[in-house]
Amino acid sequence: MANVKKKKLYLAIGLNILLPGLGYMYMGKVLVGIAALFLIIMFHIMFLSFYLAFFRIPPNFSHFLLIWFIMNICMASDMLKLGGVATIIQFRRKW
Repeated sequence: MANVKKKKLYLAIGLNILLPGLGYMYMGKVLVGIAALFLIIMFHIMFLSFYLAFFRIPPNFSHFLLIWFIMNICMASDMLKLGGVATIIQFRRKW
């Protein structure tokens, strides 16, 4: 955990926005990062297959952005918990 607190939280959250799971890898949690990347890919595949099966038309791009956004919010909140209470206070002061 000491290694996690030395990393920059805002950089980890930014990396997660670019590529889900990359921020976890930066924080030293490589397996969690790989699992997060796999999870978002699986959500996209499941959503696409569900949408095509029921509506028989391809979804527009905004649906994929919605999944991306929701997953990134979940991962950012987890990053804040990973950093601890002191990190959350420092993060609020910077913004």
